[in-house]
Amino acid sequence: MSSSIVVMTQEEILARWRTAGGWEPLPCIAESANPEHLDRLLAAHIDAWYCHTLLTAEPFLLPASDFADDSYARLLADGSAVELTLPSQCLRPTRVKMWGWHRPANVTCDADGSLALMQLNPFSRADRSNPVAIMVSPDTIILYPVPDIGNGTTIETLTGVPAPQAGVYLLTPFLLADMTEKAKTLFNHGLS
Repeated sequence: MSSSIVVMTQEEILARWRTAGGWEPLPCIAESANPEHLDRLLAAHIDAWYCHTLLTAEPFLLPASDFADDSYARLLADGSAVELTLPSQCLRPTRVKMWGWHRPANVTCDADGSLALMQLNPFSRADRSNPVAIMVSPDTIILYPVPDIGNGTTIETLTGVPAPQAGVYLLTPFLLADMTEKAKTLFNHGLS
């Protein structure tokens, strides 16, 4: 994981959102308001924002971890590709490199796209210099070509965005800036 990652607990991120959004210090009119209710509403917005951003933002803006040691790869029965099973702690795989490949492959989610269809033809199929990784389900990636080292299932690296953990937020500089903007927008438009 990058050294520019800030780890926050739910209490810390709530305090940051309250301050950035202008909810803290609470104005005297909030004497009748329930701060626990505000925290519950904010926590729901924070979790929705965090999950959505981890799934949709450009990968280079997000926290990343290597999941190679926690993944499982096996050769497909026809020997044409490797099936990689992702660990549950990997929310969004971004790059994978198998031993024997010359470079990593970016993970594409278009299982029916032209890149995937090209793997069916031996003349357009990926090679060690231009490998292909296609996500075919939330926990499975198909890798081309099969490395010719060992049994062809040795994962060198598998980089991805870690899945959210309850009450823990991994924040990059982008996420910190985006969080501040979202808190201000939420304050200006109101909680619901």
